[in-house]
Amino acid sequence: MNFIICALKAEAQAFKEYYKLKKISYENITFFQNEDITLFTTGLGNATMQKNLTLFLLHFELKKDDKIINIGICAAPKSYEVGELCFVSTIAYNNEKFLLNNKNYNTITSLDFPATKEYSTFVDMESFGFYKALEQKEVQKFMFKVVSDHFEPQSITKDFAKKIIFKKISQIMESIG
Repeated sequence: MNFIICALKAEAQAFKEYYKLKKISYENITFFQNEDITLFTTGLGNATMQKNLTLFLLHFELKKDDKIINIGICAAPKSYEVGELCFVSTIAYNNEKFLLNNKNYNTITSLDFPATKEYSTFVDMESFGFYKALEQKEVQKFMFKVVSDHFEPQSITKDFAKKIIFKKISQIMESIG
């Protein structure tokens, strides 16, 4: 099973529409699903991601071949184009680095507040929470971010977030096999 985890409803909406996923409500949890994909929205921020993803996964018996994929938007330096896809393998949080998988991909800086000044890496607000929720799970872990802005979070609309994610879905899903 491919578990797609998004922080924002706008990010998840792209997958709901692309795959025509059905809404499922189970024990106060709402998610979207078909035979191959389960989509869950956690909410904004590292603490919220960690808490809600941990609670969500309690309802599933995970197998080693399951793939848990965090997909969302991020800020990036101006050397990256808006709409560019970023493959992530390392998360920087509070001056420490955490390895998500053994791929040789990019590092993302995870903050607990919106990034309004420029950083030298990709930046989001959920990647560390995703890592913490999964650090003891024996599953395949992936993280993909789409550049939404150059440290101007106020410029992002829900519709724009959905559109830039939608454009990268086939590339993301092809890359995980």
